Amino acid sequence: MASSINVVHVGPWGGRGGHPWDFRTNGGKIKTIRITSDGSTINSIEFGYTDKDGKTHHAGPFGIPHTHHDDVDLNEISGTFGMWANMIVVTSLTFKTNKEVYGPFGSESSATFSLPVKGKFEGFFGRSGDVIDGFGAVLRA
Repeated sequence: MASSINVVHVGPWGGRGGHPWDFRTNGGKIKTIRITSDGSTINSIEFGYTDKDGKTHHAGPFGIPHTHHDDVDLNEISGTFGMWANMIVVTSLTFKTNKEVYGPFGSESSATFSLPVKGKFEGFFGRSGDVIDGFGAVLRA
């Protein structure tokens, strides 16, 4: 019998504008994260991952690419959110692995969030329109 993966959603941080999106690895591993930013906000985010059978998949964009290797694990996400065009949106994102830190992408503002969870990231979710309005993490429980 196949075991199901128990997950918990943390967040989202940011605003409620845009349309909802949800990305999951379904037990696989995040391999790439592509972020586009105009310097003041996060315009889009795209994910690449391998599933349990080793097949590569992409989700998004919801592009500054970085490819993770098999010995690299995502350990923490952090970022900021603030006002843009009279809306609350995600203004910066940073990703920390067991090897190095990537970011911040965008422009840091005073409202911060941080989620240190070594090796437990199952995916991400949020809201987006012209930019990333809200951003949260899906963790393996």
